Amino acid sequence: MSAIAFKINHSSDEALQQKLLLLLALEDRQTSGALAQKLVRPPQEVINALDQLLYRGLVELRGARYCLK
Repeated sequence: MSAIAFKINHSSDEALQQKLLLLLALEDRQTSGALAQKLVRPPQEVINALDQLLYRGLVELRGARYCLK
């Protein structure tokens, strides 16, 4: 599994959410840990962003894996 290096503005939750949506579009059914590893971001930061995407109805959780809606 190779890391995907993104330049993310640390103060922008929206930028992180967009990167997560892009990764899920490229490869569906990812765990939060796998997404954090690919983005080289702390797991809790990625989970918080995924929670926002869940709340907005853009992704869904199937078991422990996130999918686009």
